[in-house]
Amino acid sequence: MLSALIRREYAISSSVLVNVCDDRMEFPIAGAPGACDDLLSGAFCRLGLAEADGAGIGRIFDGCAKSKASPGIGAADSGFMITLPNMRLADFEDERRHERVAEEIARRDGRALTAQKTGTARGSRTSRPSP
Repeated sequence: MLSALIRREYAISSSVLVNVCDDRMEFPIAGAPGACDDLLSGAFCRLGLAEADGAGIGRIFDGCAKSKASPGIGAADSGFMITLPNMRLADFEDERRHERVAEEIARRDGRALTAQKTGTARGSRTSRPSP
């Protein structure tokens, strides 16, 4: 959010908006990616709310490294866009995918075990020798 304020080109008439979606947050920033308001940047650094120029991007990618979701930086109207994924949603979906695979394996194992116990194999019934 601070990057959207600090990196914004104030000569361009636009608002600082944050688009909040279920799977991501988007920060459209007016201006060039390397642009920076030195006065704002310095003020936020002195307040301890921002770091040296460009350090935040590395922290964003480092913070997302453990998640299956990736942040994005790309071109947008009159500037660029930083997209932050909803890491909880991405991790939840990945976890849910693993659970579904585990459930399917358990079902298959259960069917195989049941087939073994009843003497059926692949849908056919085998006769057991009588004692």
